[in-house]
Amino acid sequence: MKEEGRVVDKFEGIVSARSTTIDPEILRNYLDLDLLVEPHYLSLQGTSMATPHVAGACALILQYMKERGLDYGKQTPFIVKEVLIKSAVDLGYDKYSQGYGLINIENAFKYLDEEKEHLVALAKRKTIEKETKDEILKTIGLTALTTATSAVVLALVSELLKGVKEKKTVSREEVRKALRLLILESARKARELREKYEKGEISREEYLKQLEQVQKLLDEAEKLLKDLE
Repeated sequence: MKEEGRVVDKFEGIVSARSTTIDPEILRNYLDLDLLVEPHYLSLQGTSMATPHVAGACALILQYMKERGLDYGKQTPFIVKEVLIKSAVDLGYDKYSQGYGLINIENAFKYLDEEKEHLVALAKRKTIEKETKDEILKTIGLTALTTATSAVVLALVSELLKGVKEKKTVSREEVRKALRLLILESARKARELREKYEKGEISREEYLKQLEQVQKLLDEAEKLLKDLE
């Protein structure tokens, strides 16, 4: 796929944090990157070529944050990711092809300067989410997380923190209630997906892909609820 010299290939240069979300999340140039014009160097392509560019972009953002005196503590990695995706350039493709778009460092620096208060609030929120997640894991007795379990726990955190601005103690009954709501919501999403597919709004491939994710979430939520009953 080409547009104004930009190409989004089937092997996009991507950064994706977890498989339960849109993949890719963000893009980086990687096609035919010339290392040096010399017989001993090669022109290579692939996501392995994109990875060092993303790492370099993260390093530049960290350096800029240091120079500006911006300290987000343990949430710094999350903030760097947030800045990368929110400052990316939209290439005009659908979100499943390009995620948030193409990395742009200049935009990232501007975002850091213009969204300081938002990023501080976001870092605080992530800290509360982490503390709540730990409470949930302790309540349900989980020490190891699978991909499916992680997705359920994240959904539980979101549900339990609705309208909450501070850390809260999580009871077994609250977790059970949140799991029941999650099961109902997953079933509703599955029905919506089927309706969209039957109306031709999404392809069969996309329908099956999203349905699989919803079903895994549903199965894991039901399993956890059964263990807590």
